[in-house]
Amino acid sequence: MKKQMNKIRMFAVVAFMVAGSLFTSVNAQIEYIGMRTNLVPLRMLSPSLGADIQIAGRWQASIDGHVSLLNKEGDYLQISGVGAEGRRYFNAATSGDMLSGPYIGVSTRYMKYNDQLLSTLGRDGWHYTAGVTGGYTFPLFSNFSLDLGLGLGYVHTDFERYEYYAPTSESRFTGRKIKNSFGITQLE
Repeated sequence: MKKQMNKIRMFAVVAFMVAGSLFTSVNAQIEYIGMRTNLVPLRMLSPSLGADIQIAGRWQASIDGHVSLLNKEGDYLQISGVGAEGRRYFNAATSGDMLSGPYIGVSTRYMKYNDQLLSTLGRDGWHYTAGVTGGYTFPLFSNFSLDLGLGLGYVHTDFERYEYYAPTSESRFTGRKIKNSFGITQLE
């Protein structure tokens, strides 16, 4: 568990270093900086917060993270993670406006999860994705937009399985699974 937390921290540090080096090399071209959140993790009590940086008219770099607010008592599902994405929009933004319309990009995400719901087999592990994304950003009003996107690429999952044992009210370890595949990396 401690080893995986160190991996999350290392990934976050590297993502921020890469973003920092990118932004300092094009600091004269940064046109817009905004905040982002994602409603899907919020529904699982894992609020997210991120930053979008618009660069040179059609480019956007994003960094975000979310952390679980649930504790480990009784049934619980914890999901925490960090991610980074670079996008190129097909429509250029006018000066001072947010980017909108269709886009393509690349993204990576690291998530730590712990699923100990009594109605299912428990899983405790981590999930790494890297791939290409595509989508559409709809401007809503003022400084708000709705982003719909899909990502495809490499998916790596490493988790331990647990089975709930009712007589002792405990979860017992039943095995470990590591899986590498090609599939959906992002859906928002």
